[in-house]
Amino acid sequence: MAEEVFYGYVDAKNGIDLANVDSFAPLASLTTESLFQEEINVLMPLYEQGYELQGAVTADSFAVREIKGQRIQAVACTDSSGYALLDSLGHPTRSPDHPSKTEMHMEFVIVSSRVFLNRAEYRSVAVCDPEVG
Repeated sequence: MAEEVFYGYVDAKNGIDLANVDSFAPLASLTTESLFQEEINVLMPLYEQGYELQGAVTADSFAVREIKGQRIQAVACTDSSGYALLDSLGHPTRSPDHPSKTEMHMEFVIVSSRVFLNRAEYRSVAVCDPEVG
């Protein structure tokens, strides 16, 4: 179930339109309230400053590392080479030499038999392997 939530989260993030705050809402059904608030705290200034997202992040792999009680630890690899965050003038905000591969270290929680993403830490890497990361 954590894997389904992860792929849904990637899809929801790819569906964000920074010109439309309603597009942030799908994240709420996949994340805990605290993580959703963190997401909003990042997205709202981008919305207010006229930033734009182009392209999409792709999910390359996902691996559960540990299940302990109601918590699931997992690592995933994503590729953002087809994704860009543009400032209000249309300039990319990421350096061209920034690695496009990211390891996502995540914690999911099970609440009333539903799985929610509770925490996500991103690490830019040259090569991503969720079995090793």
